[in-house]
Amino acid sequence: PEPMDIDEPQEICTDIPDIVMTNCPEMSDDVLLNEIKNEIPNLIRTNHMNTEEKGKIIKLLKEYPHIIKRENDRLSCTNILKHEIRTTDENPVYTRNYRYPEVYRKDIRIEIDKLLENKIIQHSNSPYNSPIWVVPKKADASGKRKIRMVIDYRKLNNKTIEDKFPLPNIEDLFGKIGRATYFSAIDLASGFHQIEMDPASIPKTAFSTEDGHYEFLRMPFGLKNAPPTFSRAICSIFSRIPNVLTYMDDIIIFSDSLEEHIKHLKTVFDKLKQHNLKIQLDKTEFFKRELLFLGHIISDKGIQPNPAKLEAIAKFPIPKTQKQIKQFLGLTGYYRKMIKNYAKIARPLTLALRKDRTIVIDNDYKKAFETLKTLLQNSPILQLPDFEKPFVLTTDASNYAIGAVLSQNFNGKDLPISFASRTLNKQEENYSTIEKELLAIVWACKHFRPYIYGRKFTIQTDHKPLQWLHNLKEPNSKLIRWKLQLADFNFDIKYVQGKTNFVADALSRNPPEEQDLNALENLSPNPHDAIEQFLSAPSPENDSEAVEELARTFNIPLDDDTESLQTQHSQESSNDQIKIIDDKSRCVNVEKHQIIITRGNPDSKTLVEKPFNKIRYNWYTRYPFSNDIKENCIEYLQPNCTYGVLCSPLIENAIDEQIYDQIFNHLSKIIKETFHTVKLKRYYTKRLDVTDSSEQEEIIQNYHIGKTAHRGIHEVYRTLTKRYYWPKMLEQITKTINNCSLCKEVKYERRPIRQVYEITPTPSRPFEKLQGDILHYNGKQIFTMIDCFSKKLYGYVIKTASANEITNSLENYLSTFPCPKIIQFDNGTEFKNGLVENFLKYNNIDTHFTTPNHSDSNGLINRAHSTLIEIMNIVNRQKDCPINKTLKLALIAYNNSICSNLTMTPNEITFGIQPNTYAEDLILEQKVKEYHDDRELISRVIKETIEKEKENRTNKLNKTRENIEIPEGEIYIRDKQYGKAKPKYKRGNYSKETKLATVHRKSFKIHPNLLKRPRKHTNVTLPVTDDSGDSHDLPPDNSKPSQHDTS
Repeated sequence: PEPMDIDEPQEICTDIPDIVMTNCPEMSDDVLLNEIKNEIPNLIRTNHMNTEEKGKIIKLLKEYPHIIKRENDRLSCTNILKHEIRTTDENPVYTRNYRYPEVYRKDIRIEIDKLLENKIIQHSNSPYNSPIWVVPKKADASGKRKIRMVIDYRKLNNKTIEDKFPLPNIEDLFGKIGRATYFSAIDLASGFHQIEMDPASIPKTAFSTEDGHYEFLRMPFGLKNAPPTFSRAICSIFSRIPNVLTYMDDIIIFSDSLEEHIKHLKTVFDKLKQHNLKIQLDKTEFFKRELLFLGHIISDKGIQPNPAKLEAIAKFPIPKTQKQIKQFLGLTGYYRKMIKNYAKIARPLTLALRKDRTIVIDNDYKKAFETLKTLLQNSPILQLPDFEKPFVLTTDASNYAIGAVLSQNFNGKDLPISFASRTLNKQEENYSTIEKELLAIVWACKHFRPYIYGRKFTIQTDHKPLQWLHNLKEPNSKLIRWKLQLADFNFDIKYVQGKTNFVADALSRNPPEEQDLNALENLSPNPHDAIEQFLSAPSPENDSEAVEELARTFNIPLDDDTESLQTQHSQESSNDQIKIIDDKSRCVNVEKHQIIITRGNPDSKTLVEKPFNKIRYNWYTRYPFSNDIKENCIEYLQPNCTYGVLCSPLIENAIDEQIYDQIFNHLSKIIKETFHTVKLKRYYTKRLDVTDSSEQEEIIQNYHIGKTAHRGIHEVYRTLTKRYYWPKMLEQITKTINNCSLCKEVKYERRPIRQVYEITPTPSRPFEKLQGDILHYNGKQIFTMIDCFSKKLYGYVIKTASANEITNSLENYLSTFPCPKIIQFDNGTEFKNGLVENFLKYNNIDTHFTTPNHSDSNGLINRAHSTLIEIMNIVNRQKDCPINKTLKLALIAYNNSICSNLTMTPNEITFGIQPNTYAEDLILEQKVKEYHDDRELISRVIKETIEKEKENRTNKLNKTRENIEIPEGEIYIRDKQYGKAKPKYKRGNYSKETKLATVHRKSFKIHPNLLKRPRKHTNVTLPVTDDSGDSHDLPPDNSKPSQHDTS
């Protein structure tokens, strides 16, 4: 559309029909129909028809004069439906009229008179109003300029509830045409005005001119839901008719022969007559061999772009803003199915649309712009699909895009039906080549699903491993998902060499000028001569041992089932030393970013597969690589990565450095031709094979104690494996370092063992077990206790955390409440002293102390502290009180709040009655009776609830913990009072008859290194074997640790 002034409204409405009414006497229907019949030859376009076609169409139209509308005839309307305007509310939409030039006033009056005469509008009293706008048309042949009166319904449209009637898919419409030779396009006369308005919606269409206020009786142009209403009407009339396509007001009839076309036209004319619809004969096309439909030229040859659109694209200036880029890509993207590799070509333009991206008009940008324009000017004619013939889907992928071509065989030639392509996102760009190729197949099948689903078709690709897609032995999870998606389709995969696969290759890359993978330079011209030279070289007698050695040398973990797989492989290949697997092998360890190449075998001339740990091991001949090896090295590499090149273990029968350099250089050359962002690094050093066990231990000790300053297992292993080799090196290093006494005494434990929690005994009534602790609040100290059964909280403000203050608080408690059986404290000196212990012992109360530095054992009181602090903070915000009053108010609130898991308040559980409320004294006697009757039942239910809650919480916490048995003998124990410069652990003795708790009033724990679960390649010896250092016997501990003690 032409650009409009920003102050002008958008041109939402279209033409008001040009209707010229003549003052003539009323004519009878027969006379009127005869006049129409006589004018038919002058109304239709017959320049493209031969004599036979012209005679037949005139004869056919004379049989249906009722459907033809002349310029001076009144417009009829259909009753198939009425247009309704549903708005979000019923508040009228009123917009002031726009001013328009005086020169247009006469033309507007003429247009209004026409609409009134044809009963398309009427005078109105509606509170709604939408302004009109005048748009001048181009001058006609006589030089006279006409106008177009449009109505700005934008405000009304904003309040209109959208009609979601879907438009048909354009690709589906083209797919139905097939190889038709005759086309006709029916144009309805002022199609929107042939549909009536719903009576309730008529006032909403009101508009005004200087001569009056009007409203529409027929559906006007410019309403938001007018196109869906019109599409619904046309679809309901013609949807079941064969060889008829409808899109908005376009009605297309297509046929394979003239006789069939006339039959199809009769069917359409009958429907038009039945529903009282009129056609504009001078705008209708009949018996066309080429037809313009939805911006495309369709014919029996196929489909191609509209030349008028191509002319606009050719004149499009180079875009300099993101808005202009979107306009250009929108214009060319409509024809992207006709451009090979559209996504890749347009990539420089699409990259400029990213956020915070500056548009740089460089050579790539200009080339993409000009290439798209050129390709559209020379775009091929696409074939219309024939669903009686098999389809061929050709796919390919490059580093940045994937593409596909859907084609069929016509007259012995494979001709395209549609092209499709898209760019890869950032994640997909990191896929390996084979993953990109598989993605291209999956995406292409999904894109062309309407054509190929339910039919057998062929997938053509120049990527050879895809020929056996359904037989991939060990695909990763992503490939498995794609494979399942492809299971819905019935297809065969056909391999087409890249040199001959020009159509697919053009989708994602330029056709190769030379062979992609050349033979290695400076080698024998006959590869078999080089192989013969290598036949005398020794190779591993046992393939399984060779793989094990390779895995140990380069720290490649094997699966748990390696041994069984090795046995199975050995049995399967007992006759053939190595089983050849064509085009399914790969030499890239994707997870470790390694290329693994091992010694060649006399019987293998291509690739072999070892079924261990999802890693394929390529066997090379001494000099050249086979093409399969080179292709498989390329297809599994990922961009922007560095890969190490590994050859067989440099031990017995090792390759020399010269051969390794040749392999490395040739691989570098091959990969550099395809991937500019992939780098290789060398994994070649000559290593000494150490066979004597004493020498092995000496080497480990020298590097661990001397050169690496007691570093860890992996640091020592990485250092030694570069210079030495012996079997089970990692296991021996692990054993030696785990028994190093200095490491155990000094080093931190990065991953300490988390022992499982145990469920403590649950009290069966209130005042049976309490937990006590000190709460620090605003510089004050509060001695708190909580009942483990009722959750009732007690608090006493104390001056200092001393034995005297704790004893006084306990006296205050015991003067009011019964003596508990057990009180549990932490190991603070204010609790663990003779004064407090003697006082409790005198009152026949047992004392339990938790494990040092293990706050979980007193979890109930700790959780109550956090809630109590919240309540005290709220009380202080409401009124400024001294600490004693604040604590009392907070305890009242806490003890009268319902416990979430018990559904009762602590006071209610303790005393058996609810908090005092209005008129409580009237029913107090009944409450006391109920208390005695239900007391036993309530206690039992509460105990069961607490036990169940503790069990659930303990099970949840123990999911990440483990139950460790403490070994007897010498162990390392940890002193929690250590400084940073002092050893962290000391040695001690332990037996199962002795509890591990304290030594000289200091807390100790077993060193978790001695309690770790044995790992693979690790032999952990739990008892201490080194005799150096002092040993401390642990005296028996007579204290009673908490049941939560997991030390």
